[in-house]
Amino acid sequence: PLGLLVSILGSFDAYWDGVFIASNGIVGQDKESETPGLIDKIMLLPQHLTQVGTHTLILRVSAHHNSPTIEYGSFWSLVTNYESLVQLPYKQASRPMVMSGALVLIALYSLLVYFKSFRQPSYPIFSLLCLSILALTFAESWRGLWSYTYDWQIPRLIVILGLSCFISLLLSLFFAWFFQLNRGERIAWISFTLLAQFSVIIWMDGYDNRSLYVFLIGVISSSGICLHALIQQQENALLMLGGMLL
Repeated sequence: PLGLLVSILGSFDAYWDGVFIASNGIVGQDKESETPGLIDKIMLLPQHLTQVGTHTLILRVSAHHNSPTIEYGSFWSLVTNYESLVQLPYKQASRPMVMSGALVLIALYSLLVYFKSFRQPSYPIFSLLCLSILALTFAESWRGLWSYTYDWQIPRLIVILGLSCFISLLLSLFFAWFFQLNRGERIAWISFTLLAQFSVIIWMDGYDNRSLYVFLIGVISSSGICLHALIQQQENALLMLGGMLL
């Protein structure tokens, strides 16, 4: 059998070739009468309506639980094998979750090294970086692992953006303390990272784009710190710079 996946920031009633097939939440005239539907809704299409040819999907939508500041929303749909649609969210979420155990072990190891041997600040910073990446992995995978109503989509994207900014900053902090930089140099690089992040958040639209660019700012800043250390002929600078560029 064929299935239909619809993702939209709203509750809806779905009609396939004019025939009602499913509801997602309860469509209402206002916020009180509407019940938010799932962000991703999978529906089974009746077999007698899936002949080869052109078909029409009609959605009756209400979106009163969205923030009034949202200027536009996302929508996409997919028709394919129903069983494949059911398994799709879990397949997408399981891949990044594979590395979660490794991130926890690396974070614990870094803390252990800090407390047992080296008291260098870069070790707890790196541990916090690993845990932050783990939190970002869960936030990214939340959509596939635990389905939620559409009114939670924007808060989830805000969390992802916040974690992306934090990870970007931690990346710069790690290299700023990994290498032997003076106080002024550290302040300059961290200030650059924060100002660049602030500019992206203020002047760019879209949560996905901003999350990507604030992360790239951390990569650029960290690469700059590595290059600065390489010019100063510090130990491991070339190795670290090569790792950042890869």
